[in-house]
Amino acid sequence: ILYIYATPGLLEALRSEVEPCMAVTRDGAITQITRVDISALGRECPLLKSAMFETFRMVNEPTSIRYVARALLVPDGEHQHHLEAGTWISVPHAGIQHEPSIFPEPDKFIPDRFLEVDERSGKTVARYGRLRPWGAGVGICKGRTFAEKEILLIASCFITLWDMEPPGGGPWQV
Repeated sequence: ILYIYATPGLLEALRSEVEPCMAVTRDGAITQITRVDISALGRECPLLKSAMFETFRMVNEPTSIRYVARALLVPDGEHQHHLEAGTWISVPHAGIQHEPSIFPEPDKFIPDRFLEVDERSGKTVARYGRLRPWGAGVGICKGRTFAEKEILLIASCFITLWDMEPPGGGPWQV
């Protein structure tokens, strides 16, 4: 949410994008969301989804943990690592998420970084690409689809209902 408010023009663009997916009523000073098409948020709001992916890339520290069932040699340049059967290994993904050859300007929040045009439909879509915020393989988070929908729902409701500014004014510090 902070990245949305801190990135010039992003809040307005996202509000326009999510508006068709929500029914909002205003009664004086009271604004209420009366309906949300949660499926449409994931399908029809690629910038919102891409901004979520970019937030994952910037702040998430996912790690995959694997059990070594049988002895294994892993090549690493001039070295080889011998992994004994029965051990556990941990693979942090954060290094890849901040690798400039994979994600140019890795320290900069770029909300449209994960947008691309789908070849078959011609529509702009958000795709994870090489980002692995939910892990990978058999250990991938089983609740990722539900969690993604919850995050999109909460973010879209928040930006629809509230304006925020930093205490004391001025730009947001992220």
